Amino acid sequence: MQKLLPAYNLKPLFTLLILTLCIGSIKASDIKKETLAYDGELLLDRYYCSDAPYTHPSIDKKSPAMIFMFGGAFYTGSRDRKDYIPYFHYLAKHGIQVFSIDYRLGLKPLVEKMQGSSNTKEQEFPTAVSNKKSPGKLSAAKQLIALLEKSIDMAVEDLYKATAYIISNAERWNIDTALIMTSGSSAGAITALQAEYYLSNQFADESAGEDEHTLPTKYLPSGFKYGGVISFAGAILNLHGKMRWTTAPAPIMLFHGNADANVPYDRIWTPMGCFNGSKYISKKLSKMDVPHYFYTYEEANHSIAVTPMLQNLPEILGFIEDYVYAQKKYITNTVVEQPFAPKLKKRLRIKDYIKANL
Repeated sequence: MQKLLPAYNLKPLFTLLILTLCIGSIKASDIKKETLAYDGELLLDRYYCSDAPYTHPSIDKKSPAMIFMFGGAFYTGSRDRKDYIPYFHYLAKHGIQVFSIDYRLGLKPLVEKMQGSSNTKEQEFPTAVSNKKSPGKLSAAKQLIALLEKSIDMAVEDLYKATAYIISNAERWNIDTALIMTSGSSAGAITALQAEYYLSNQFADESAGEDEHTLPTKYLPSGFKYGGVISFAGAILNLHGKMRWTTAPAPIMLFHGNADANVPYDRIWTPMGCFNGSKYISKKLSKMDVPHYFYTYEEANHSIAVTPMLQNLPEILGFIEDYVYAQKKYITNTVVEQPFAPKLKKRLRIKDYIKANL
C-alpha cells in the first residue's frame, strides 16, 4: 500500500537503472576509509570513493555527506558493525561521503552495574515500573527515564560535535554543508531523530525550573540545518510538554516494524512523558505537510533496525535523490504485508521496552 503526494514520477527509477550500470565497475577496494578523532577519544570512520562517477543534476560538484550512528540501546554497539558496511559502501559508490561515528554510551555504567548485581534485570527494572501503587518503585522508573533522556542528549551532543568537525573540514573534503544528512540504527536512529527535533525547535523548556532542559544546538553554526534524516527503527523521547515542531524539520525517512519491542513503533507513555515512534512521528509530520517517507513492515520486530541497510538500498537512494537533492514535496507511506508471518505482540508498554533493552 502506497500513498503518494503528489503523483510519483518514474524518472528516479530510470536514473537508478542507469546508475546501477555506471557503478558496476566500482569495487569495494575502490572505497577508501580513514579513521579520525573528532572529539577527544571519540572516533569516526570516513568512507569515500574519489572515482564515484555519479553526481545528481540537482547538486553542484561538491559531495553530500551522511553521518551514521550505530545501535546498541545506549550501552553497547560499534561504528563498524559488519551489517552496516554494505550501506556505507553503497552510499560512497553514489558519491556520498559517509561518516560513521562513535558517541558516548550513557547507559553503559547502569548496565555494567546491573550485570554485576545479584538481582536479575527482570527483578530490578520491569518490576519497578509495573506496580504504580508503590511510590518508591515509580520513582525508580522515573530515574531510569531521566537517565535515558540524559543518555540521548549526550549522544545528540556528540552528533552535533561530529557535524561541526565535518563542517570545519568541508573545504578540504569537498563537502556541501547544505547536504549533510544523518542516519542511524535503533539507539542511533533515536539520536538522529532527536537531534533533528531539537534543531527544529531550539528551545529550553522553561517549565523544567532548576533542571532546565537546555538543548545542545550551540555546537552547530547559526542557521545550520541537516539535509535529511534516515531512521532505522527510531523514536523521539519527549518529556517536556506536547510533541511539537516549531519549524519544519528536514525530509525524514522512517523504517520500522509494527511489532518492534525494543523501540516503540507508535507511542508509549512513561511516568514522565511520551516515547514517540515512527508511526506517531509520521502522523504529526503529515498534519504539517512535511515531506517524509514512512516504510512499515507488518509483523516485523526490531530486525528493521538493520535489514533496510541490506535490502532497501535503492529506496534509500531514491529518497535522497527526490526528497533531499531535488527537494520534492512528497509524503509516501509504504506498508509491506506479511500475511503468513506469525502474529506478534503489538502493544508495547514502558516495562516491555525496559525488559527488551536492559
